Amino acid sequence: MSKTLDARFPLVRALITWGWIAWMVLGLSHFASAQELRLAVSPMSPYVIPEGEQGIELDIIRGALPPGTKIKFVYLPFSRMIASFTDGTVDAMSPVTESAALPGAFFSTVHVTYQNVAISLKSRGLKIGSIADLGKLRIVAFQKANLYLGKDFAAMARANSKYDELSSLENMIKMMYSGRVDVIVLDIAIYKDLKSKIKDVDVSQQEAFAELFPINEYKVAFKSRETAAAFNDGLAKLKSSGKYAAILHHYIP
Repeated sequence: MSKTLDARFPLVRALITWGWIAWMVLGLSHFASAQELRLAVSPMSPYVIPEGEQGIELDIIRGALPPGTKIKFVYLPFSRMIASFTDGTVDAMSPVTESAALPGAFFSTVHVTYQNVAISLKSRGLKIGSIADLGKLRIVAFQKANLYLGKDFAAMARANSKYDELSSLENMIKMMYSGRVDVIVLDIAIYKDLKSKIKDVDVSQQEAFAELFPINEYKVAFKSRETAAAFNDGLAKLKSSGKYAAILHHYIP
């Protein structure tokens, strides 16, 4: 019966076949577009601001991914991001460097830079000209600083019993101004943003900034090679259009 139908109504069979293919393509396309990209980020104003899902990083990531991409930002402390990426809880994470050696990760090109500094109160008169000078001081740094700030800093952190890392960057600043630590280490833009919002501790004393670290270049780690490639293409267009610079200027005038 089917052979007779094929012979007598070839056009009908062709239409049915192509209709089935079209339905499959559209169905798969809709399925793909409906998927959420679960992307782990760590709240750090002005880079990541959960309220309103804004900030330098979030705006850049949204602008670089293909239009229509559904993104679910998963807010996690640095200490949990790598584990969540490794166990598949999230599909991507940011910011990260390739030194993190994430299994199965496809890294983007550099999408954001941080300028980490060592900050102390000027009144203390601390002489900090090198990482070695931090060795005997009470230091608090952002989480995973020992991973991101180079081998010399990592060695200092291991040898210094007074070194610690905290997830609350605001508390780090309060600890410095209250005299509980000598030095804090974090990105200068984050520091200035958080300091301006602190009301319950006197932060009027003048600080000293020691630029001991090179500018840190960060990337996004993806589980999917294709998504990483699409992101890189979009990031290049975002930069060439001037929109990337506009995002930075909006948050860091």
